[in-house]
Amino acid sequence: MSELTESNIEEMRLHLEKWRADKVEQTYIPDLDARRHEIRQEMLVFLDRFINGEIDLDQFRTTFDRQTRARFETV
Repeated sequence: MSELTESNIEEMRLHLEKWRADKVEQTYIPDLDARRHEIRQEMLVFLDRFINGEIDLDQFRTTFDRQTRARFETV
């Protein structure tokens, strides 16, 4: 494990200072987390349908590919 240098600490402090001053970024992160949670829940329901035999492998692949390209890449 590498040591933190004064330079590293100062760089992190400046980054934190910028983040604290950026109200847009502060609201973006919780919004992004909420969106990830929503998508995770949808993916679990979809996977459960596949595991329980409600959808076949071809439908799973097609839907998963379409969803990951269209919706999941935004997060």
